[in-house]
Amino acid sequence: LNRQIDEPAPKGLVRTFISNNTSANTALTITDFTLSIPNQQTSIFIENLTIKRGDIVLIKGPNGSGKTTMIDVLSGVSERGVGQLFYYSRDNVSPIKMKYCTQMPYYTDKPLIDQAKFNNIPANKVRDILTRSNLFDAQALRKVMEIENAQNLSGGEKVKVSCAEALSVDCDICFLDEPTSPMDKVAKSKLRDAVVAKAQAGTTFIIVSHDETFSGIEKIVVLTEKGA
Repeated sequence: LNRQIDEPAPKGLVRTFISNNTSANTALTITDFTLSIPNQQTSIFIENLTIKRGDIVLIKGPNGSGKTTMIDVLSGVSERGVGQLFYYSRDNVSPIKMKYCTQMPYYTDKPLIDQAKFNNIPANKVRDILTRSNLFDAQALRKVMEIENAQNLSGGEKVKVSCAEALSVDCDICFLDEPTSPMDKVAKSKLRDAVVAKAQAGTTFIIVSHDETFSGIEKIVVLTEKGA
């Protein structure tokens, strides 16, 4: 999945969102995609890749090889790179829905229930979202629900809350960038189980991960550097 930087590549990144999905089992198609990474001898190149609904895709590679940059592009956060990205919704009516959990999710200095990700839903529903994720035990759940300034949550707590919210949403594609890096072994296992269950229900996952939490459940592995 690599192309030498000095090779010619097509210009421009084109995103196409297709609601009239004649290929109902397809979630995302990547064609002639090239992404140059600073200080790397090779650029990421994908000639043609079809990701189906419910697939779990792992993006793997060493530090600095472009994993986060790539998931930023695929999720729409960044417009870097060139090539064509085709996103497919599940029917002829609904627009495609995507969720993205970053490595360092942003929180304001308000309580958890006042964060934009929960869109002013009642506290009992926020609690239910966190409970159903299985990422919080009773003590941890009480702490995050009662905290007055969500910026004081630990890095692991912030990521787990973001993952729980994303898993609660009925979306076409869910992007997770290093979700397990601040988690303990128990939380990693529970997140893996939750990802498998949601993928079986039809959500496609594209995940950047350094560790082996998701190994064995993936359908596709994208390597951002040769030998990765």
